[in-house]
Amino acid sequence: MLENSFELNHISVDVQNSTSNNFYHNSFCPKTNTNCFRHVNYIFPNDMMTDIWDNRSLGTGPRGGNYWDNYTGTDGDHNGIGDMPYIVNGFALDNYPLIVPFVPVPLAIYRRRRKRLKGSASEPGTTGKECR
Repeated sequence: MLENSFELNHISVDVQNSTSNNFYHNSFCPKTNTNCFRHVNYIFPNDMMTDIWDNRSLGTGPRGGNYWDNYTGTDGDHNGIGDMPYIVNGFALDNYPLIVPFVPVPLAIYRRRRKRLKGSASEPGTTGKECR
């Protein structure tokens, strides 16, 4: 699960009967939300054993975890990632907690339209021969 913002929820993520999940580049309860009761809720505690809370398993690219509104660590090298891991639900670790909420890069979508030519086969009711 990546690039989500969990706001205005009492529980941000509720995990049940699901293992080996990878969560990164998410924002859990940005500080503008004061209603967040719990970031992550595991119905069965064993489910959290194989979950990964940052993108370290991807191997390449810049490291990054999630933004947690109650993270109290510091960023001594000013790289945007906390110096200490964030403890998720008392056991699992986000080794690369983000200092500021994650903001995805907006994508530009371009749609090219094809022009229909008069007398072309693509125009209904024509044979594709040139009309004069």
